[in-house]
Amino acid sequence: MVEVTANDGKEDVGRIHMKREIHFLSASAILTGVVIGSGIFVSPVSIVAQCGSVGMSLVVWAVSGILTTFIVLSYIELAGMFPRAGGDYAYMMAIIGPLPAFLNAWVMLVIVNPSFYAVLALTTTNYIFKPIFRDCALPFVAQKLFSVWLVVTVVVLNSCYVRYVTRVQIFLTAAKMAALALIIVSGAVHIAKGNYANFTNAFEGTKTDPGAIAVAVYSGIFTYGGWQYLFMIIEEIKNPHRTVPRASMLSLIVVTALYVFTNIAYFSVMTPAQMMQSDAVASTFAEGTMGKFAVVIPAFVACSTIGSLNGSILGGSRLFFATARDGLFPDLLAMIHIHYLTPWPSIWLMCLLSVIYIVAGDAVALIEYLGFIGGIIFIIILSCVLYLRWKQPDVERPMKIPIVIPMFSFVVVTSLVCLGLFSRPVQNGIGLLLLLSGIPIYLVLVTRKAKPATFIAWSRGYIYYIMSFTRANYFVFRNRHST
Repeated sequence: MVEVTANDGKEDVGRIHMKREIHFLSASAILTGVVIGSGIFVSPVSIVAQCGSVGMSLVVWAVSGILTTFIVLSYIELAGMFPRAGGDYAYMMAIIGPLPAFLNAWVMLVIVNPSFYAVLALTTTNYIFKPIFRDCALPFVAQKLFSVWLVVTVVVLNSCYVRYVTRVQIFLTAAKMAALALIIVSGAVHIAKGNYANFTNAFEGTKTDPGAIAVAVYSGIFTYGGWQYLFMIIEEIKNPHRTVPRASMLSLIVVTALYVFTNIAYFSVMTPAQMMQSDAVASTFAEGTMGKFAVVIPAFVACSTIGSLNGSILGGSRLFFATARDGLFPDLLAMIHIHYLTPWPSIWLMCLLSVIYIVAGDAVALIEYLGFIGGIIFIIILSCVLYLRWKQPDVERPMKIPIVIPMFSFVVVTSLVCLGLFSRPVQNGIGLLLLLSGIPIYLVLVTRKAKPATFIAWSRGYIYYIMSFTRANYFVFRNRHST
């Protein structure tokens, strides 16, 4: 066994830690690649349905991107103060304590990540086989088996060197950006030919219900989601105080522009009603503008979803690794491979849960509850930024943003969450219950005084069994560091 510590960027002899080998391009590809998933290609209709018009839909896409950027700026300030793996979990742990941090990690472990991975894998499978099964659905068993194989393959890649993961991510991100560029150019050509009828009265039919607009912006922020995974891997980013802000800002500006112009391209071919009737908007658009070249769209969508899966597994595994390192999850998850320097137990636990969701559950249904959970987490993080500005105004901050940004973001996100709660009380109520479901687990299995002795003996025995089975040559513990 080798004693190891948190990676602070200093390569001291005798320490084992995950290497800082993610540079600016890789970080940008991870953030962009995770954010741009299948939604913009398949079903960007929730915003249209809530807005009712072309003009308001485009405004909401732009506003959602700007608001997301404001939220990310708040994360950047905290990341400079607490450059630890785990992202929002690490900030909660350092500022407000273990229970909120555990609830965040818990809901990410059992709900958010595995359901997200399952949906990505199933979507990828459907689009890979779409050119083959044009007139019928892919057999149910084949869909499940291929999706499982896909998740396992990406997990194997993530178990190896991080540099392999980032190289694949750069390629897949380039492919999805090329696909969106192709759609945008095709739309521009279509508009240049005089097809701009949908833009002449762009705001006609706009809904005036504040609740509907709030849900639309809420949906937009969720569509821009996934950037959080970059903050989870901060201990592996070279020069994070410089790389993370630059990669985050550049990527979000690019993604916002791509999303707005892609929707303009869609509206050059489809009316809002036609868009809402389509189950694959990008394919419908391609059939109307690209002719025989429309067959390439499913391949691009598959590349896009694989990129999201690859980048999110990279980040998600570090969240559970960090949680275990702090003693809130079993110690087994705080182990890393001594050769590849990747958190194998955390990676493969996510694989197992994702496979269960693919085979046994309806992961798509759970996606409805994730937006509300994300909103609650945003409110907590923004509150942490404001709290530290009040209690510790003189603490060094590598990047200090204007106080108006977290204040404005807090007010807007809180208002959106409240309006969303009243608009969809059942779905959002279930989301809140899912988040709070971790409290009994925390009280029974994490709190020292309440933890059953049999659980302690079992968990330690299981870890020692794993160590014995692997000859203690493949995994090492990382020390818990104080917060």
